[in-house]
Amino acid sequence: YTQNFEDGALANWAVNNEYAAWSFGSAVASTGEKSLYISNDGGRSNSYIGGVSSWRDYYSYAYCRLNIDHQGAVRVQFDWRCYGRNYVDCLRAYLVPTSLSPYFSGSNGISDSNVPSGWIPVTSTPALSEYYVQGGGYDWQTNTYDLNITTTGDYYLVFLWMNYVLDNHNPPAAIDNISVSYISDCVFFGGVTVDNLTKTSAEISWSTEGPATQWQIIVTEAD
Repeated sequence: YTQNFEDGALANWAVNNEYAAWSFGSAVASTGEKSLYISNDGGRSNSYIGGVSSWRDYYSYAYCRLNIDHQGAVRVQFDWRCYGRNYVDCLRAYLVPTSLSPYFSGSNGISDSNVPSGWIPVTSTPALSEYYVQGGGYDWQTNTYDLNITTTGDYYLVFLWMNYVLDNHNPPAAIDNISVSYISDCVFFGGVTVDNLTKTSAEISWSTEGPATQWQIIVTEAD
């Protein structure tokens, strides 16, 4: 799946906005002329305003439905820009199985230390503009995240913008050049340990996901 927002093919996208709204338009772009971004003026600018007398957080979701039809390693990549108010505003991204029947509204229990059950973060940190960490600023950056897909089916690719409206630090979130692609039919593994090492042998163990029952091990000389 690829999406650069240039041709207006947005039939599989939906938004659910509180206060600051996800918009598709030409106020900002990483490449080309269009992107997906937060706006308080109907998409004319990639900006939001503070000063609302309300002691609460607001959550806005943009999401599209994807089909992942076989197991393996998948890469989620997109360009992003986000500043936001330190400590309280954030941009997050997830893959969410449609089988969970998710409802994209409110906090869904999301916090700086909690991810909803079954939701899969697709960023290297819980949030790109994270609680207690200042956002990315004015420059576009590229997020690349590789993950194992062991359950095939339909997923939502979800972008969440959360802001606290008493104050604002522009610009808020913007997304461009989305790509979801297969890397390999083999899933990633981790937790590699080596025990009982001798000059001629070693016991190697690891953890993995998926149906694989056989692996190839390549031994090379150290640099």
